Amino acid sequence: MITMTTASRALKTKYGPLLTNQLNVNTSPFYKEVEKTSKYLVGGNQFVMAAPIGINGGIGAINETDPLPTAGYQEHANLTTVPKTLTGVFRITDKAWKSAQKSEDAFINLFTSEAQSLEKGTKWDLNRQMWGDGTGIMGELAPLAQPGNTFTITTGIQNFIEGQVVDIYDYSGASGALNKVVDRGRIIAVNNKPGGAMTITLTTITGGPISVALTAGANSEPPYVTMQGSLNNEITGLATLHDNNIPNLYGLPKNTNPWLVPHTSDAQGALSDSVIQNMLNYLEDHFGANINMIQAGANAYTAYFAYLEATKRNINIQRLAGGFTALSYGEIPIIRDRFAPATTMQFLETAKWHFHQLGDWEWMDGYAGDGNILQQVPGYAYYQATLIKHADLMCEHPGGQGRLINCA
Repeated sequence: MITMTTASRALKTKYGPLLTNQLNVNTSPFYKEVEKTSKYLVGGNQFVMAAPIGINGGIGAINETDPLPTAGYQEHANLTTVPKTLTGVFRITDKAWKSAQKSEDAFINLFTSEAQSLEKGTKWDLNRQMWGDGTGIMGELAPLAQPGNTFTITTGIQNFIEGQVVDIYDYSGASGALNKVVDRGRIIAVNNKPGGAMTITLTTITGGPISVALTAGANSEPPYVTMQGSLNNEITGLATLHDNNIPNLYGLPKNTNPWLVPHTSDAQGALSDSVIQNMLNYLEDHFGANINMIQAGANAYTAYFAYLEATKRNINIQRLAGGFTALSYGEIPIIRDRFAPATTMQFLETAKWHFHQLGDWEWMDGYAGDGNILQQVPGYAYYQATLIKHADLMCEHPGGQGRLINCA
């Protein structure tokens, strides 16, 4: 008979390494290329990276009898961030456990199915966070006068899928204060068909009814959605670099450190090879960037595909590790990412990006102290194990990254 100790050992020795490998390779091409490292950890509670600014100034052309140039030095600035806690929960009910306990095949099928589900959910959310701004806001909602459980998504529909457990905030608190009106609601339906209303429908986590109205802020601030417990707890994603409403980046003010601010160019709805090349030239000439990856939103990707068709160009497809494919601009892959803003292209030098971490994905030790990572949750007829990682995303040369907007 398979025991809880046996099951915990299987999770730790078989499914743990498998999940870690799948997450590191298959989350996204960008995540795969980013260095995962713990070498910049300081004091156990923050990551500090010294980023070079400009060049060494101790150079010059002189007459043969002139004094040598004054010694210069390479200026650096310390970029800082703190680890964010990323988690995924593996859960099986007591009924499923009892059914699988006496059969090795049933046990393998049960655990493999749950591990694959955990992998899919964790990859989805990690990639979504990498495009976010750290606030955890997945999408904004239209106000709702009459209480209900179906809500209209006004931004971010690409971030939603059935099964997610989310919180909803509006401004119905005292004197218009922010208020959590849904705590851990489960999304049971996502309506994202073109031409129709973009909506999500929720129940409670146990399947019970939800009925709430949604109130906008005094200055028309929209209600919004986050993953459960994630408000202001997510990693420092790509949007943080470009959002002018976020004054600081990695502990430094953007307004007095222009080298922190990436370049943005407007394609004005006329995407072409020359527009892309102009961006590459600018980033190389002004920032010394060596762009090796372009990530495109759905509409931007389609616009470039249409441009290639219209100009009778051969459409070259690159096949990337992890099963991903990309269009080619020379040797640079143009990758469609569902979480990217629809009409933008993001120009990335992946060697300048780092996923700082305390360690790789691993299982938390069980709270009972018996060495089992899979344990019964007190008061409930199910068992769970928690996959966890403490990390944050950082770019050591943010000014050398670029964004092309209005590509379609």
